Amino acid sequence: MLTGVACSFGDPSPSTMQLFPQAFIGSERRAKFSFPTGSDVKRGDRITTGARTYRVEVDIGRDSFSLLAQVIAAQINEVVN
Repeated sequence: MLTGVACSFGDPSPSTMQLFPQAFIGSERRAKFSFPTGSDVKRGDRITTGARTYRVEVDIGRDSFSLLAQVIAAQINEVVN
């Protein structure tokens, strides 16, 4: 388990959604996460940020202009306020 790993996340772009349609089946919220090179993030891993937990669905590789490892993950818990 890794803790305290710097990452960024946001909504996946429409073009990403078209390239990886299998990752967007279902009603769960999806997010694109970017990790530093060398991070061993793989399908089935869990990512916790704030009060939300996500499960990695698909590795979308690296952008041609970036050294970041990128994945699509589905939210697997509800946020309680």
